Amino acid sequence: MLVYISGAITSDKHYRRKFAKAEKRLRKRGFEVINPAKIGDLMPKSFEYFDYIDIDLELLKKADAIYMLRGWHYSFGANIEYECAKNWKKIRIFEKRGR
Repeated sequence: MLVYISGAITSDKHYRRKFAKAEKRLRKRGFEVINPAKIGDLMPKSFEYFDYIDIDLELLKKADAIYMLRGWHYSFGANIEYECAKNWKKIRIFEKRGR
């Protein structure tokens, strides 16, 4: 199963660490993972916020599930991803406390 990680990026200075830990955890459980925190580093510096959203939504379309990091509901982009995942009937997985 292919899982897309979603969570706060622009408002969280520790986002890379949180996304990396989630990716490691998911891979240990046997999932393939799309980590947008890594992908963003490959994009041109001229890209603006909604350019990233467009790319992330295209990646989310390919996933079977979305993994929502704690605090995702405070992120504008993660809310968009969640609503799209829900509308596209993706499996929704939520990070548990203490992770």
